[in-house]
Amino acid sequence: MSVPSNAHTPRLGSLFGAITSAMQPARMPLAFLLALLVPVLASLVDRLDGGRPVAMQPDGWIAIDSDRLFASFPQTMSASAPRGVFDDQGIERPKGVGTAFLAECRLSLRQAAVALVRLDAKLALQSLRGALIDAPARAVRAAPLASTAALLVGLAASSVVAGGLCRMAAVHAGRRARLTVLEGAAYARERALRLAALPVLPAMVVALLALPILLFAVLLRVPALDILAGALFVVPVLVALLGAILAAVSVAAFPLMPAAVAVEDCDSGDAITRAASLALSRPLLWLSILGVGAVTMFLGGAIVSAVIGLAGWALSELLVAAGGDFGKLLATGTTAQLESLEGTRSIAATALDLWAGLFRLLCGAYLVSLFFDLSTRAYLLMRARIDGEPPATVSGYGVG
Repeated sequence: MSVPSNAHTPRLGSLFGAITSAMQPARMPLAFLLALLVPVLASLVDRLDGGRPVAMQPDGWIAIDSDRLFASFPQTMSASAPRGVFDDQGIERPKGVGTAFLAECRLSLRQAAVALVRLDAKLALQSLRGALIDAPARAVRAAPLASTAALLVGLAASSVVAGGLCRMAAVHAGRRARLTVLEGAAYARERALRLAALPVLPAMVVALLALPILLFAVLLRVPALDILAGALFVVPVLVALLGAILAAVSVAAFPLMPAAVAVEDCDSGDAITRAASLALSRPLLWLSILGVGAVTMFLGGAIVSAVIGLAGWALSELLVAAGGDFGKLLATGTTAQLESLEGTRSIAATALDLWAGLFRLLCGAYLVSLFFDLSTRAYLLMRARIDGEPPATVSGYGVG
């Protein structure tokens, strides 16, 4: 099949086209699947950790006694708050390590959005660090085995789903064609191993680099050998520096890795190398793309959130106006009031809350679709600027 004639070098402004292309209905099932995976893994971590409540503090998380009182914010149709733990001043303390991790990530991302509005680059970087580094590190410290396993499984599963979304975005952005959700899912399924390995391989390398550091730490506890370990401690310092560089490069280039598989149809090693080389060869271009991408995510999320919020407000007003006492309770009642319902009304309230939760999840699914659409467009843009490859030269076509 011939390459379309629209083989031109894309510009930074082309990233804004992802705001509308990410809304394609064919991408929503995969995006919904990925958006649902995060809270499921968080709940699994809570269970594996024995349901031990934790509290978030400015300097980290601290465990609290299980006999603390539990409460919840008033809930409405438009936005209901999860059950949490509250201190004596009424400040919410999320329950469970996984739940606390999600709460801190949401808080950091919202703070990053506010920083973008205020044009505060320092606050934006601090907020992104909180979501990408600080929150996972605290989760691992609070529940090492469960959190580490959940992070690896979540990253691997996200990478597989991302492969399907990136393939759909690559065919659309490069060939001006569209794949169905079944074609996107089939592409991800056939390349599941290479996609899942994208976050696992860098994590394994960093873990191997941690072994010499652990060895020196053990030697410091042995008399006589502690002198040798102290004299040669420059070795673990250099190893730690190398590990930090590899981890930073992997995190910075990870959005490009599933896109590399989707565009080039390459294996895991080539995709990792390709993504890292693009980010390192033109770091200023990559930083510019990240900045434009952050603005695009903010604009797209604001638009979709406003639409969903308006729809939720309209539903609440209709329930209050036409639903009688039961409708008013559903729209404005507290969690305790809703949990006290019995019989058919309890079933109706549960079903309504389920649909409302899925409705609110639509915004998260759209942001997932938008993120991987942006990562694919960013890969095509950098490849065109650095290697001169036009976007239309997507390896293969469709699913084949």
